[in-house]
Amino acid sequence: MKLSTDHVDSDSGRSPSKDEKGLGVEQGEFETLGHGELPPDPDAHLSPEERAAIDRKLVWKLDLRLTNIGNAKLDGLEKSLHITGGQYNACLSIFFVSYALFEPLTNVLLKRLRPSIFIPIIMTLWGITMVTMGLTHNFQGMMAARFFLGVAEAGLFPGINYYLSCWYRRDEFGIRAAIFFSAAAVSGSFGGLLAAAIGKMGGIGGVRYGGTFLGALGIYPCIANTIAWAANNTEGVYKRGITLGFVIGWGNLNGVVSSNIYQASDAPLYRQGHGIVLGYMTIFLLGGSMLQYTLLKQENAKRRSGGRDYWAEGKTEKEVEALGDTRPDFIYTL
Repeated sequence: MKLSTDHVDSDSGRSPSKDEKGLGVEQGEFETLGHGELPPDPDAHLSPEERAAIDRKLVWKLDLRLTNIGNAKLDGLEKSLHITGGQYNACLSIFFVSYALFEPLTNVLLKRLRPSIFIPIIMTLWGITMVTMGLTHNFQGMMAARFFLGVAEAGLFPGINYYLSCWYRRDEFGIRAAIFFSAAAVSGSFGGLLAAAIGKMGGIGGVRYGGTFLGALGIYPCIANTIAWAANNTEGVYKRGITLGFVIGWGNLNGVVSSNIYQASDAPLYRQGHGIVLGYMTIFLLGGSMLQYTLLKQENAKRRSGGRDYWAEGKTEKEVEALGDTRPDFIYTL
């Protein structure tokens, strides 16, 4: 049934929504259905070719949701879910909360269950959760999906890096971690291009690709190097796994900050967001790295000079080996 634009629902006193007009049903018609009854097929009057075309559009929309929530926003996520800018930021933030909380625990499970069991399980759960994201229709559903997405995804990145650190020597691990992280970044880039094509963004501007490229060029290597640095300087199966979980979890927890400092009102330059990120990088990335380097260099000098030999006094060879990175002969990677 075709509705006119001036039709008003007799119960609510307002016009039907755009979605209801597109479906060809009256306002509130779905709510009047009895238990077990199905709503009328809005595509019943269409030809098989027209129905197939609608199905293809739906699949493309789902693909867009699966790729990245940021890409989905560009193609009308806020409008389709009827959420505000603040609620969108909350959906971004809740992912990082669950992600960071569960990361330290996942590497313990990885060791307990074995990688061949643990990694396929979390990838399956991750995929299921991503599909449910594409099926959400309101703020509450998206919040729940994003929270459980963080739970499912928490074990992958620290787990893979921990797994790699068990197979490669300390001088080999860094490049492998960088390759893995770069592969994830490249796949995300192609996902963005795919989403752009799907969304037919065409002339939408304001994206400064050159600045984004330069920023990624400086930031991405630091992430892989930080993970490799922490893994190489931590010895012991569980200690290394939990340490990697905390390091990566802390980094991802700051995603809560970045999800809320870029406000739509600051577009297109986003001076506040860029300024805070620049301050973070200067104080923690540059300053923290310099402090870490200095302290580890001093500790290495003490160990080389025999200043830590007393840690091994009175201990058997097996007990000394169990000291891990606190062994007097363990030299930190700088």
